[in-house]
Amino acid sequence: MKLNRNDSCHCGSGKKYKRCCLFNDEKQMVSQAISQSSKASKISPEQDSLDNAITATLTGEYTQPVRLCYKVYDKPAIRNTIFKNMKCMSYDSSSSRWLWLFDHEAKHLAFKKSYKDIPKHLNPIIIGSFFIENDDEVYLDVRSHERAVHAIEFFDRYIPRNIAEITDAIVLGHIITRKESPLLSDFNNFFKNVTIVDKAKEFDEMLETLENSTDKIDNQEFALSFLANNLKKSTPDVQRMRTHYYEEGIDSFRRSLQFNQFAALNKANGKELTSGDIINRMFEAQSDIDHPV
Repeated sequence: MKLNRNDSCHCGSGKKYKRCCLFNDEKQMVSQAISQSSKASKISPEQDSLDNAITATLTGEYTQPVRLCYKVYDKPAIRNTIFKNMKCMSYDSSSSRWLWLFDHEAKHLAFKKSYKDIPKHLNPIIIGSFFIENDDEVYLDVRSHERAVHAIEFFDRYIPRNIAEITDAIVLGHIITRKESPLLSDFNNFFKNVTIVDKAKEFDEMLETLENSTDKIDNQEFALSFLANNLKKSTPDVQRMRTHYYEEGIDSFRRSLQFNQFAALNKANGKELTSGDIINRMFEAQSDIDHPV
């Protein structure tokens, strides 16, 4: 029986469904629908073809590329000292990149599939690629949101902040399908037409526009107008965002990626959500913390 949003939750908590398990149930249903569509495509020509099945990494996450952008203050130190002294790093001269391997210092990272779950003949697998583009920038390309989160914390332990600092992340807004998999050899295939997401800058620009306008608006009206405009927007397919890791820790960035992935899962199931739609679902599922029934 299908529950309405205001019915008692099926888990027996006594809370309303919308304030308890609705958000997790919706996310699971989206994933199951995608999985069922992929399975059906193997046997039914009327269903989506295998080429449109979404993919996963060898460590078990959805394949959704992220490029981490570092500002570099001492490139020789990274290349000639730090990476050379890390057993989990290996230089690939054919592609001019440093490979981050799921091995040695990195083998204890907690992915959906642990190091011991990876077949021995596949070890060591590559979980990221560093490219030193110029004197003051280094990019780390990883194939999943989970790898991006782990990478920021992991390399902060090995790369001193006076050598390099994480600044931005370029994030793909959809999950890679099987037909797109060959393009993963070069993330530039995906990271075109990047939308720079800088809410502080957007806020300042909107404020400046209003200050130059003849229409008078108070601070509260302005804030509500700014929020309303942003909630109507869909998530861009490729966006560049600040990580704010040193100011806010990893949780803020992790939540941004979760927001992005939830939108991507719905998009893969043919359901385009605005930022407001996603926030409402997340808020309703978590609001019992602040407003218990």
